[in-house]
Amino acid sequence: MGKNLGYTELESDIISRDIFASNAEALQLKGITIASGQNLVRGTCLGKKTEDGKYYKWNTDASDGTQNLAGILGVDTDASEGDEVAFAWVTGDFNKSALYATASSMITAGFVNNDNVSLMISEEN
Repeated sequence: MGKNLGYTELESDIISRDIFASNAEALQLKGITIASGQNLVRGTCLGKKTEDGKYYKWNTDASDGTQNLAGILGVDTDASEGDEVAFAWVTGDFNKSALYATASSMITAGFVNNDNVSLMISEEN
């Protein structure tokens, strides 16, 4: 069974909040695998585990690779029963208030630039 990843259609009822702070000219996305045991919503900040190359909710307290911000989840993804294919934004300007991470991972406004991403996290006006 296929999944509408939103590449060509984003229905208004799918977008419950606007994660984009501006119309960035160079939004880039990347196909990813969400590791099993997670049910994540669009706008979740992701980290990539070094050991398996899969994506998990970003966790700054970790030391397994997921402590590094590696993307913003582009579509609600239920991987409760097994790994799921999804996509993540790796460039763009995002509204801080529309993003999710682990409770201990503080999302702060500013520019994030590392080997994985080039993101602007903005405060809403």
